Amino acid sequence: MKILVTGSTGQLGSALLNQLKESGYKVKLTSRRKPDGIEDFKWIYSDLSSGEGLEEAVKDADVILHAATSPIKNSKSVEVSGFKELLKKAQHVKHFIYPSIVGIDEIPFNYYKLKLEAEELLKNSSISHTIVRATQFHHFIDHLFLSKSFLKRYIVPDKI
Repeated sequence: MKILVTGSTGQLGSALLNQLKESGYKVKLTSRRKPDGIEDFKWIYSDLSSGEGLEEAVKDADVILHAATSPIKNSKSVEVSGFKELLKKAQHVKHFIYPSIVGIDEIPFNYYKLKLEAEELLKNSSISHTIVRATQFHHFIDHLFLSKSFLKRYIVPDKI
């Protein structure tokens, strides 16, 4: 089985690589930057914002683990437009795994709305898939509470 991991330089992508090193699967990585310490894996440049490299990245993949995300910058072009383009090029895959976030249907911030929109795109595609809603990473919570205040107040959602 050939597995493609998108977003291989991010928090989740890096964690997935550690798990896949000893798996015995053929693993290919794609991201905008080449990850460090990937001697065991093939890496291909791709950019969800522009669509560059997506076709080459998904070629020959049986399973896609989609860890690419952009919560702060270019969110719409990565989470929705780029994701839609990725799905078009991934019609041949046997299974698509989409990590998502618990409660995104209740959180009113734009990034979560975009993740929810991406879930709907995947659900409405013909690709066999699994959407895995997990709680967010601890570093995100640290960043939220240790960040600078906005107008002398911290913004904390009331429904998490």
